[in-house]
Amino acid sequence: MAYVDSLIREAEEEHGGQARGGISPYNQAAQDATERYVDTVDPPELLVDYYPFRLSSWTAAALDTLKARFGMARTVSLAREVPLWCIVQAFAGRYWRDPTPAEIRAQVHLALAHGAKGIYYYTYQSYLSYPPGGGPPVETKGLVDLSYRRTDKLTAVEDLNAKLSSLSSTLLALTSKHVFPGGSPADFVHSVSPSAGFFAGTFTHTDGSRYLLLVNER
Repeated sequence: MAYVDSLIREAEEEHGGQARGGISPYNQAAQDATERYVDTVDPPELLVDYYPFRLSSWTAAALDTLKARFGMARTVSLAREVPLWCIVQAFAGRYWRDPTPAEIRAQVHLALAHGAKGIYYYTYQSYLSYPPGGGPPVETKGLVDLSYRRTDKLTAVEDLNAKLSSLSSTLLALTSKHVFPGGSPADFVHSVSPSAGFFAGTFTHTDGSRYLLLVNER
């Protein structure tokens, strides 16, 4: 993976671009593998893609899995001092169901609560893939359909991005300090009960002030 990353950086330099590189670790569920990836490749950011909404998954269970993955990535990001960027599921495919606009919002806000500094959506364009052994094509449904017509998901992403843009200067100046699944007692959080259906992230700003981000998991 370090070799592939070096090829990407060389190609970027040859074409006059900034040599960023950076590819995702293969086994992102394992902390030790993710740590080895960061130590070996030295990426400019830790880019992770967790797609929780499988065909049989309930929203609550899917978000629990996502929080565990984001929690691991946050740990590595902070320990290695590399920014965390999260790719969220905005597609349906062979094994995955279409997330609702509310589920896309929940993924983004949970990523931010874990200290994410970059958000991607997979995927914008719908496309067809053909099984190696033959058979009918399988459609991956993105933010626009096969004819590039917009979907409700695209509208949700546009609204999200407008809000993120307005808050970006603040969000980029924050450092994640704690995460509290279920709404837990941070030193200045007193009104959120553990059963309230919230996920809390606390932060410090570069100016020394403190911030709280609450995610409504319902």
